[in-house]
Amino acid sequence: MEREEKGKRRNICEGAEAMFKLEAVLKEEEEDLLKQEEQLKQSLQELFEAHATVKARIDKVHTQVEKDEEELEKLRLVERQAMSRADKIRRDAEIAKANANEFEKKANQLQIIADIETEREQSAKKKEQAAHDRLRDASTARIVAIDHTKCINGRSKDIEDWTEAIEERQKRLEEEKNRCKRLISIFWALGIVHFCLFWVKFGLKKHEKELGSSVGWIEGFCYVLVLSLFVFCKSFIDTRLKFKPDRRAEWASVTLHALSRFIFEEHGSGKKVAEGLYC
Repeated sequence: MEREEKGKRRNICEGAEAMFKLEAVLKEEEEDLLKQEEQLKQSLQELFEAHATVKARIDKVHTQVEKDEEELEKLRLVERQAMSRADKIRRDAEIAKANANEFEKKANQLQIIADIETEREQSAKKKEQAAHDRLRDASTARIVAIDHTKCINGRSKDIEDWTEAIEERQKRLEEEKNRCKRLISIFWALGIVHFCLFWVKFGLKKHEKELGSSVGWIEGFCYVLVLSLFVFCKSFIDTRLKFKPDRRAEWASVTLHALSRFIFEEHGSGKKVAEGLYC
């Protein structure tokens, strides 16, 4: 009988130890999730910094484009002035050609001035072409910046989805931890009751001669009390299973049933009374 009682206590202790191991695994998973959340927050911060950098570059490009447009307007004004000067010089050259003999030196000077103005005109055209190239580069940079902004917005949405999934999983882990704690408390209570029943039975056997026929009734009463506790726990877990199926609760219900049958597999009047109530 003592071996059976030791076997019962060992089974209860092993069940409690398994529950503690499961709780440790859940804690490790929770720490991993917290680390992943921290990494996601860091990556989100980096993305926001990259977004700020790109935005600053876009503002700089916009400022440069505005400056280039102002310079282009100035160059166009210089070009118009140069064109008007060139036309005037050409007219003067025609007059000079008509009076070539008298104004030969002046014509040479005017030709030199015309060459200088032509060089300025060519330089103005080159600058205008460079301004057009800068405008084209600015448009390309603006398109690239828009693409980067779209990419950053997409990554931000993905990070928000990951954060929501992590929070949901943390809630599920918290619920699992609470269920494990409740099951561990139930098994500890059953172990204490079983230990008390063992000592009551041991005391009854010790005073069997003194009590006489009352031993069976007292033993039966103790069995009835313990069985009532088992039935109450099993009914509570079965009711929970009806509304919310759970593997751990189902395992606990089967374990309670097996423990109750194992405890009452003994001889005596108490066993007969308890079996009658159990049926």
